[in-house]
Amino acid sequence: MLKRVDKFGRITIPRDVRHELEIGENEPMDMIILENNGYKQILLKHYDSRCAVCGCKENLDTFNDIVLCKDCIGQIKKELN
Repeated sequence: MLKRVDKFGRITIPRDVRHELEIGENEPMDMIILENNGYKQILLKHYDSRCAVCGCKENLDTFNDIVLCKDCIGQIKKELN
């Protein structure tokens, strides 16, 4: 499937592909650049936000691009005091 980049740098993912991969409107996606033997590829995957310490998916906050849950933030604050 050949797709062209528009003048804003966007590539449209066809509706049937979005449906098959369960990609909803305005859903956050991770974009990863892979390189193998000088050949570069872009990998798109569902964004899965989890706490960097415990892996929890609830009550998340971000500090300097690090995702942490409220419980781990509390534990870190305790240990620092």
